[in-house]
Amino acid sequence: MWRTGGATVVTAPRDGDAMSTDDTTTQDVSRRRLLRMGGFAVAGAAAATALGSAPASAAAGDPVLAGRATDAGTAGTRLTTASTEPTLSLANSAGAHLRLEPSDPAGWTPQVGEIKNTAAGPLIGLDRDGTGVEQGYLVTNLDLQDLVSYLPMIYAPAPKRVLDTRHAVRRVSIVAQTPGAVDSLGRLVAGGVIDVALDSATGDLDVASVFLNVTVTGPVGAGHITLFPYGVARPTTSTLNYVTNQTVANSAVTAVGLFEGRPTLRVFSPTTTHVIIDVTAVYGSFPVTSADGSTTAQSPLLPDLRTSGT
Repeated sequence: MWRTGGATVVTAPRDGDAMSTDDTTTQDVSRRRLLRMGGFAVAGAAAATALGSAPASAAAGDPVLAGRATDAGTAGTRLTTASTEPTLSLANSAGAHLRLEPSDPAGWTPQVGEIKNTAAGPLIGLDRDGTGVEQGYLVTNLDLQDLVSYLPMIYAPAPKRVLDTRHAVRRVSIVAQTPGAVDSLGRLVAGGVIDVALDSATGDLDVASVFLNVTVTGPVGAGHITLFPYGVARPTTSTLNYVTNQTVANSAVTAVGLFEGRPTLRVFSPTTTHVIIDVTAVYGSFPVTSADGSTTAQSPLLPDLRTSGT
């Protein structure tokens, strides 16, 4: 090694030559400079320097170079710094700045702030009250957007006739009835109850209640219609009142029950009459198209704040 013009020149030792401590140190420094020239700075050191903090240190192993894949094998890599700023800052104006690939969470003991991506969603280690590290699912703004999408809402398709007792083809929605509830003309007999399935209007939607128009025509006497959910006791109130031989309609909002998985409404009349029901809107929860194109209803991932190992 010699100096010329203020620069230090390093020469490789010949066989048999001894290398001084100063020579070794200078050569190590030069090799690190060559690594930086050949690629990028080690990610951890570069991040800490960019943040103006104390130099960060990374676990021993191959340098992490920008634009290249590094296989750490079974070893983990940790970045440490004394800065109060973020240890690692990632930015990409053309796309995602961080990609996590799925891994098996079995046997994982999290550290505070540590994230582990799983098939069920990203898990994060946290300490809420200083009593110990817990793990829970990380809920992002996209998860919250999906959550809002599954809140109940009103859906108003084109009005759909689900029952018209005057025509046999419109009576197919009657899925159950009390004995003798329908006469040979298809009319609802006095004191009878019929169960009307609504899925021809609601499809596969998760229905809580329906908006509808109910009409009676040709009643043999004065009376009323009562609509109520399948599976509950009949209330004493009326949905529609009528007089003899009157054709009259009324709008109503009625909860529904489930008959063999189908949204179903019960209809009662104390007087024999024809009944017509049209569904105009539905209140319930509906599946929406997700980012992957799926329209299947799914439950969003909510935080699991159970203590690790329980």
